[in-house]
Amino acid sequence: SGTPTFDFSTLSVDETQLENLSIYPNPTSDIVNIQSSGTSIQKIEIYNMNGQLVLSEKNNLEKIHVNQLESGMYMMRLYTENASKTIKLLRQ
Repeated sequence: SGTPTFDFSTLSVDETQLENLSIYPNPTSDIVNIQSSGTSIQKIEIYNMNGQLVLSEKNNLEKIHVNQLESGMYMMRLYTENASKTIKLLRQ
């Protein structure tokens, strides 16, 4: 049989729609403000550095309360209808 081939284009994500994104303050101790112009954030997930989902929000996505999280580094994933973006978040 022949050599297997893989099409990695299906694994890529178009992030051009998430360029006008503002997340502040970062680092934060209580609230993260999220502003996106021209695109609608539909879901936000926050993962710890072990890859475990620690927070998931689908409502009130302009202000995310992170005061219940322990201090440390997290990965925040923002989802729109057809794109996503991951941002490092430091909880003080």
